[in-house]
Amino acid sequence: MESPLTTTRDQASLLETILTSVGDGIIVFSRDGRLQYANEPAARALGAASIDQLLETPLADIMGRFEVMDEEGQPFPLEQLPGRLALAGEEAPPSVTLRFRIRATGDERWSVASARPLRNDSGRVEAALSIFRDITELKRAEEAQRFLAEATEILNRSLHLQEMLESLAHLAVPSLADWCIVHSARSDGASEPLIVAHADPDKVRWANELGDRWPPSPNDTTGIPQVLRTGRSELYSEITDEMLVAAAKDDEHLGVLRSLGVTAVMTVPIPGRGGVFGTMTFVSAERGRRYDQQDLELAQELAQRAGFAVENARLYEEAEKRAHASLVLSHVDDGVFLVDREGVVRLWNRAAETITGFGASAVLGRPAQEAIAGWAAIEPLVPVGATPGAGENPVEAVPLEVDGGEIWISISGVGFEDGTVYAFRDLTAERRLEELKTDFLATASHELRTPVAAVYGAAMTLRRTDYAVDDDARALLLEIIASESDRLTRIVDDVLWASRVDSGRLVVAIDRFDAVGVATGVVDAARAHAPARVTISLTVPSSAPPVAGDADKVRQVLANLIDNAVKYSPDGGEVEVRLEAQPGRMRFSVRDQGLGIPPAEQTRIFEKFYRLDPQLTRGVGGTGLGLYICRELVQRMGGRIWVASSESPGSTFFFELPLAT
Repeated sequence: MESPLTTTRDQASLLETILTSVGDGIIVFSRDGRLQYANEPAARALGAASIDQLLETPLADIMGRFEVMDEEGQPFPLEQLPGRLALAGEEAPPSVTLRFRIRATGDERWSVASARPLRNDSGRVEAALSIFRDITELKRAEEAQRFLAEATEILNRSLHLQEMLESLAHLAVPSLADWCIVHSARSDGASEPLIVAHADPDKVRWANELGDRWPPSPNDTTGIPQVLRTGRSELYSEITDEMLVAAAKDDEHLGVLRSLGVTAVMTVPIPGRGGVFGTMTFVSAERGRRYDQQDLELAQELAQRAGFAVENARLYEEAEKRAHASLVLSHVDDGVFLVDREGVVRLWNRAAETITGFGASAVLGRPAQEAIAGWAAIEPLVPVGATPGAGENPVEAVPLEVDGGEIWISISGVGFEDGTVYAFRDLTAERRLEELKTDFLATASHELRTPVAAVYGAAMTLRRTDYAVDDDARALLLEIIASESDRLTRIVDDVLWASRVDSGRLVVAIDRFDAVGVATGVVDAARAHAPARVTISLTVPSSAPPVAGDADKVRQVLANLIDNAVKYSPDGGEVEVRLEAQPGRMRFSVRDQGLGIPPAEQTRIFEKFYRLDPQLTRGVGGTGLGLYICRELVQRMGGRIWVASSESPGSTFFFELPLAT
């Protein structure tokens, strides 16, 4: 019995069925360049409507439809194609991976090609059998994964929004597009261009100018505005002239759009928190590429990842701003705290801790009226504005209870939707200074009034014609005028010296001087004016090295200290002035047996305007400037000044100056 496949015709028919059914393209071409055979997959891959049409087309015309490239996109020599090598009788590699760009559409395909020679009975190569397998989908998937991996690396590399989106746009050019444009959504519904990427920088500048001249209208029903409104992507696989006419703003704009040579466009949304952050637009132009659904899915995946990165970048920026704000708040001198709508303290900076002594752990998370002593009474007094820095309300000065006493603060607030931010400053020292100034004015008035009254009284007595003034009385009255005038001079001098110190006009000339000579002169002058009940002694070393300082200023400091010692010894006693050479320094000391200084007051007596007895209960006057001037003069000469005292008996003031080198 004869088998069904025994005839040549049956075998040929079976072979044809097999070759048609396989997915690989198969062609056979002869030495003269004519196709002798092609199967259906080959006809489709080579752009023919049918096998017969393909067989009727010269091989050179078929190859002219394509740009043939290697895997890296570089031109591939046609003579190195496996079929050409096989036809020439040369050994061809087992397979070659090739890229084909269809000139008419710009689309790219991938194939793995192989070939083998077909020989006649004598062994001569008569034709070549070429087999090519389309791996476009595989390669596109591989490229998409590689592209997305690079995109992810870019997105992970930076948290700076502009830098990240710019790198992403340049990655898309030219892998996915000739142009990549990123827009962000504005609060008014319009779009704002962030990035324009193209291989040619001149074209980028040109595109930016065009975007400024013809920006998208928020009311456009297609393109970027529509994608921003709806959050849905748009794909235009082929751009027709009718589309350009519809999109053009005017004739000039239409001419520009036509000159771009756009062939396809995709616009995809970049998702953001609570809506659409912006869009990415991919434009194919120079290469003539046509986009399909697979390209759109890749673009959407890229935008999705960009959206996540944008959100991370925004969160990072917000966290960074909060960190910077927290850092700033921790270093400002003003106390700052936040009270939320429920009256709970949510922020308490370092200055607030320092000024009040209330630690953050004891305040945060607690109602302000519980955590801040006296807040219930203070809060209604604090002016609260709606805008920072607007000057809507004056700053209020209020007392605040703290552990161990009371401080004065100037405080104001700014309200916002989550609560009120309060800023305050410690005024305690300023108020104390103001009080001291007030005391100084009162004291200075008293100090000035007393000698003026004495001088006036003595002068008026001398002028009387109805009263005979003998020589002794006249001498006494003149002495009163002289001594009280000297007292007035000292008061005025104190004020003038304090003014020079505060204004920076005080000049100190450092030079070598004889400390013993200076001290001797000051003590001799003090003895001449000292009351009989006070004695002034001077003790100096037998050999004193020269001192570096301003001799005139040292005289003033020493005279002031001796004058204070006499003044604060109302019951008399000895004032001892001593010079002692110390390693590298000369120590001056003035010791009295007078009233003494309470320990609590000793840290303040060198402050400006401070007086130990402001109410004159001990009968000791003064401006409160003398020791302040002494401190400033000594410090400007590179020395230091201090006091050692108990409330009785007496005090000792010291100051040291460096020895001359």
